[in-house]
Amino acid sequence: MPRLTKHEFGSLWAVFWRILLLAPLLWILGLTLLVFVLALFVIPPIYAVIAFLDGDWLLGSGVLVAWVMIVRFCRPLLQWVLQGFEYSSL
Repeated sequence: MPRLTKHEFGSLWAVFWRILLLAPLLWILGLTLLVFVLALFVIPPIYAVIAFLDGDWLLGSGVLVAWVMIVRFCRPLLQWVLQGFEYSSL
């Protein structure tokens, strides 16, 4: 195995310390986005079912309409968040 030159070692060290500084911040950002997307796509239908069971048809219908709009128009956000899982598994 060839030895690293001083320049190569310095370059690897620069990449390493940047990863050490940025990885925790990106991990927090990614986890926050995941929780946001899951809450945006999972909670409204559950709340709508609860509203329908309570007899509040107007609120349940409004939540379902809002959820359909979110599903229809937030697809780029969902793809952006879920692509991180795809790339992290490589």
